[in-house]
Amino acid sequence: KIGKQYVSLLLEQIRNGNIQIQDMKKMANLMHGHVNGVFNAKNDGFHQPVNVFLFMVDEWYKTTLYDVEDGEGFDKLISILEDDNVELFALADKMRRIKSGEGAIGLPANHF
Repeated sequence: KIGKQYVSLLLEQIRNGNIQIQDMKKMANLMHGHVNGVFNAKNDGFHQPVNVFLFMVDEWYKTTLYDVEDGEGFDKLISILEDDNVELFALADKMRRIKSGEGAIGLPANHF
């Protein structure tokens, strides 16, 4: 419901250190109370941040995204990224450009 390419981009940002564990905590709070519970349970020092995030996305799907219309999950994700507590505006903008068919720097995706 979010889009595989956007989840992959989020995972890449976590691996690169652009999304920190405290950002993930804020995101979990905004996704759903159960997602926050999953974050707290899995952020135990044993699970890597990428894996914690995958557990979060799985729970978010089960609690919220399973019955949303196409595109609504993407909109919810963008809203979370742009929340005043999360402030991942550049990432939200990059996702919007990808969705609109533009490349990561604003050029058409098929620009060579």
